[in-house]
Amino acid sequence: MAHREPKKAYDITINMRTTDGARMHRRFKSLEGARKFATRYVGKTPEISEMMGYAVSPYGDAKITASGISLEELFAEEKPVPTECECGYNEDTGQSWKCDYCKLPSTIAAEKAWREREHKEYLERAQEEIDRKRALEGDDYIPF
Repeated sequence: MAHREPKKAYDITINMRTTDGARMHRRFKSLEGARKFATRYVGKTPEISEMMGYAVSPYGDAKITASGISLEELFAEEKPVPTECECGYNEDTGQSWKCDYCKLPSTIAAEKAWREREHKEYLERAQEEIDRKRALEGDDYIPF
């Protein structure tokens, strides 16, 4: 019998077994799909046995094993993005240097705000210069 290579498209494999004898074997291309399948059977916070390599549901009625990914990565909690942060955000500059979480987004926002402010000031200066030249030349132009 010839040896077959595993399919490359599926990187994560999860085996599930319940106490009543049911078994399932699924392969996934993405972490999201594998996480959804695993949490359906053992919940979001299963008991993970690092030595034995499996995760058990809190009630003990299902167990899963995973290959292609560690169980810690599979059940890692995603940190929610805060909508507001009490870190001393400066609305004028868009900067916040006290909070490590906000530093990168606020730096990007600050740079964007700074560029918009610079562009607006450039347009205002250019319009003022045009108005000044027209006034010196004696045109009938009246600026708004």
